[in-house]
Amino acid sequence: KNGDAESYTLHVEAFDSNYEERQSYNLKVDEKRHDLRVVDVIFRPGTTVNANDMLFTTVRVENMGDNKEEDIQVRVSIPELGFLARDYIDELIPHDSDNDDGEKSGDLDLWGRIPKSAESKEYEVKVELVYNRGHETVTENYLLNVEGKTSGLDVDSVISVDSTVKTASLSEGTT
Repeated sequence: KNGDAESYTLHVEAFDSNYEERQSYNLKVDEKRHDLRVVDVIFRPGTTVNANDMLFTTVRVENMGDNKEEDIQVRVSIPELGFLARDYIDELIPHDSDNDDGEKSGDLDLWGRIPKSAESKEYEVKVELVYNRGHETVTENYLLNVEGKTSGLDVDSVISVDSTVKTASLSEGTT
């Protein structure tokens, strides 16, 4: 109701075989003042990306709270890789507002390059909203597969050994 509280009456009855008590209480339930939500996250080219390629992320945010939110920081990070992309949504008005002078939800496109040194494995991606002057944070976690360098020898590697036996001592080299 955008600032209005819903009123309810709670009726409580307590009794035993000799005594009974009835009491009514008026309750006022306010909407949550600050309530931003990550509605959707889209990764491009998908949830699998090659090391050294660009990762494009679209984050859709919706304001389900009672207050207009301004300067909403949206961050996409892969902490294990040191990857961070961030930007801001200027403002979102409350979802059930009758005011048509603002957006109730917003999309933000973020991008960054996956490090070329990333190993092939599954990484945790954090999508974070920081708002209400930094007092509120919403975090959603996703999984991203990175096709990168493998540990150990590459299966396509070729090692050539000549037929001559060579001997070397510790701290010496040979060709």
